[in-house]
Amino acid sequence: MKTKIIFTLIIFAGIYGCKKNSQTPVQPQPENNVFVVNPTFYVNGVPSLEGWTVPDSNTVRFSDDIPPNGSSSSIVFNVSMGPMLGWPDNSIYTTFTVPEGRHVYRLSVVGKMKFVGGASSGEVEVNCNRPESNNSKYLTSIDILDTNWVTYSCIDTIQTVPGDSIYLTIYGGSCECTGQTFINSCDFEKID
Repeated sequence: MKTKIIFTLIIFAGIYGCKKNSQTPVQPQPENNVFVVNPTFYVNGVPSLEGWTVPDSNTVRFSDDIPPNGSSSSIVFNVSMGPMLGWPDNSIYTTFTVPEGRHVYRLSVVGKMKFVGGASSGEVEVNCNRPESNNSKYLTSIDILDTNWVTYSCIDTIQTVPGDSIYLTIYGGSCECTGQTFINSCDFEKID
């Protein structure tokens, strides 16, 4: 299944190319090494997408389907029918800067899938924008594959130079089925 998704992504990238993220990066919060402004989609007691860019407000909504001990609200995307759409379709994203140099980061996501008639996956992807490049550089990603609430996590070492910005995108997913991607939290933190 993962091979099929990767093959589809390669074909899509070859046909449509990569788009550069033009959102102004958020400055980091160096005192706690956390970079996502609103990782739980909940601000001042209400569901919120503050800190996230929402290209199409029809693609994401709030849900009270939450994991035990999770934040008070989740976001949910309907899975797109057919081939995966290009960035930023069926997604939300946030952009921020990180300290220059080589550092170790953890991407953590609490999410799940619901699907009927086939398999699907949402995805959280991290890319780097470099000023002298017209394209972004893929860094790492997590596929949301389980039908139960799961904490997904990956650790990666990232090398950045002056002017780089990181953008983190949550994709709703696509397949020849009916489904939904639920995300209760999404965070990116420096751990070294």
